[in-house]
Amino acid sequence: MSLFPALMDQSETKEILQTVRQSLDGLLIRDRAHLNALIRQVRQCIHDRKPTDKLVAKLQDVHFKSLERTQMRASVKLKLDYPENLPI
Repeated sequence: MSLFPALMDQSETKEILQTVRQSLDGLLIRDRAHLNALIRQVRQCIHDRKPTDKLVAKLQDVHFKSLERTQMRASVKLKLDYPENLPI
């Protein structure tokens, strides 16, 4: 086992960016700005030829947590209960 993890391939990074970008519309609004900022940072690192592994790992983690929050929010069903004597 190597002490240094294998560097992520640039095509793999671009595939991850595309997956996150495609799922943005289905996520909560509160998470979109943060994810967009991380995507911009990753793209800037790619442009500057800097390592992106840690940033991509953070992006994946934030994306996964956002998906969990979205699914949790979707599973909550609000039940509105009004008294019958309210005028309509």
